Amino acid sequence: MNSYYSYLREYPKPLPHYHLTSDGSQIIDLRNLSEQELFELGYTKVDPPPLFEDFAFRITWDGCQWNVEDEIIESHAEKFSIDWDRIRKERNLLLKQSDYTQLDDMPIAMNIVTGLDIGKNSET
Repeated sequence: MNSYYSYLREYPKPLPHYHLTSDGSQIIDLRNLSEQELFELGYTKVDPPPLFEDFAFRITWDGCQWNVEDEIIESHAEKFSIDWDRIRKERNLLLKQSDYTQLDDMPIAMNIVTGLDIGKNSET
C-alpha cells in the first residue's frame, strides 16, 4: 500500500518523484529520504485515507487528519430516493403519453395473428 504524505498540510498523496527546494535545487527520489529529512522539506507522513464501499460517504482532509462525514449519508440517501421517485414519475408519465403510439406494433391490437382468432378456442 502507498504511504501518504501531506506537503505543508495540503491534501495527502503519495510522495512525488522529485521536490524543488526554495533555492531552486531539485531533490530526486524522495523515497530514499528519512522521515526527518522529509519533515524538514515540509512532508508529514499521514495514515492512508479510510476505505469505504458506499458512495455516500464523504472523506475530507482538514490539514491534520482524515474526516469521514457520516451525517451526509442520510441526506444523500434521501436525495437519491427523491431523485429516483421524481425520475420514475416522469418516466411513467412519458410512457403513458406515448403508449398509444406503440399499440399498432402489437399483433393482438391489430387483430393480426397468424390465422388464429384470439377470442376463440383454436381446438374447436
